[in-house]
Amino acid sequence: MKKILLITLLLIIGCSSKPDFANSLQVQFENERMSLKTEYKSAKNQIKKSAVFNESRRKTCDFVNAHGSNFSNWYGKIKYLRTDQGGDEVAITIISDEHGLDIEYDNAGIKMGSSVYNQVTELEKGDYVYFSFTPRSAGAITSTERECFNETSWTEEGSLDAPEFSVEFSRISLNPS
Repeated sequence: MKKILLITLLLIIGCSSKPDFANSLQVQFENERMSLKTEYKSAKNQIKKSAVFNESRRKTCDFVNAHGSNFSNWYGKIKYLRTDQGGDEVAITIISDEHGLDIEYDNAGIKMGSSVYNQVTELEKGDYVYFSFTPRSAGAITSTERECFNETSWTEEGSLDAPEFSVEFSRISLNPS
């Protein structure tokens, strides 16, 4: 009986575990975001916290500038998958919590008939997927700045604690390419 329970447990764990695959750029990006979150949380006042927030935006742009604007085979879980009335467009959020920080990658307005729309037709909330994307840039935040990877949180704290990045997905699949 113990053998059957052990085998059943191993099958359950084996079937629900995440793959060992780790994209080195995703690990680098998300570890940097985790480091910035820690620095923000330990800053002693709002002035210091804002400095960390500004540094996070600069480092995010540096990352995009250093590694290009097309990222492939990142890994996460579908958190949100909804269509508009009639299903002409789909909005999807993929969350990555692999590195001690919940990071969301969002894309709304994916048109029916597009390759990404067709790729997600068989997926559902909770599925672990591989995704490829291009970061969306934000307009000017001040007269001298431009955010090259649009982070859409309402607050500085949200930006560091649970960032939400606006992206243009080019591929979403249960398997790496």
